[in-house]
Amino acid sequence: MPILPNPGCAAHKCSCAEVWQATPLRVFSFLEMTGVKSRREPRLILDETVQKMESLPASRGAAGLSPHAPYSTVPELLRLSATVARDKGWRLTTHVAESAEEFEMFTHARGPMFDWLERNERDTADCGLGSPVQHLERQGCLANNLLAVHANYLAPGDAALFGRRGVSVVHCPRSHAFFQHRRFPREEIAGASVNICLGTDSLASMSKGRGQPLELNLFAEMNAFAVAYPDVRPETVLQMATVNGARALGWQGKIGELSENTLADMIAVPFAGKRADAFDAVVHHPGDVCASLIDGQWAIAPVA
Repeated sequence: MPILPNPGCAAHKCSCAEVWQATPLRVFSFLEMTGVKSRREPRLILDETVQKMESLPASRGAAGLSPHAPYSTVPELLRLSATVARDKGWRLTTHVAESAEEFEMFTHARGPMFDWLERNERDTADCGLGSPVQHLERQGCLANNLLAVHANYLAPGDAALFGRRGVSVVHCPRSHAFFQHRRFPREEIAGASVNICLGTDSLASMSKGRGQPLELNLFAEMNAFAVAYPDVRPETVLQMATVNGARALGWQGKIGELSENTLADMIAVPFAGKRADAFDAVVHHPGDVCASLIDGQWAIAPVA
């Protein structure tokens, strides 16, 4: 169950209704909005996005709003998105506190990202007022419907603020390694009782291993996380890719787990080892699944 914003997709140019309707996957798609470069009115961008979302045909999943990031949007777009998502019961996601440059831009109103965006005529009056997370708080974005992607660079109190607001954090291990960010503050975030799940980010921000295809793959993300955090139990890593993701999407008790009254979604991977090693085998699984059940129907039937 991938937890993904749609990479590179702006609301005014994204048309994915056919794919949305045709795929057997249970897709949760967040329509991405920017607006700094185009200088379009935030209300117009959001109205077009809402219209597109509400015109999508019925599917097994759901759609949500994704103002791309604090630096690539303006405060009004963040505020409007948070209000509409709350009023309509939608999920909201944004990339926040991803880089040291973004943190410096918002916290201190300086640095290469600040200078570059100022040269490109972004209004920087919202900078120098606090961390990127605090910027989201001022726009009313921090709530239990928000998936905060990355959260690599936090100011003191940011993790606790996530916890108080019920925000879920999406960590993208391979993207994190690709950009060589400082260590993800997992302990601080988890210590604030924040729900942490795993995501992939995009193909543009990951490296492939020798002989391996470049692809969005949560098995690869679990493996990368387990390598970076060998002290975290495999059961916990698997939960971050399944149960925690379902909670972030507001679908806890429906997907991401095999239990009574949940939806009939399941995958199977080859395994012939001891039961005690099963979680570790799933986390480090290197290949394809051998079976996939979606909504009670075999998308990939098991071989007898």
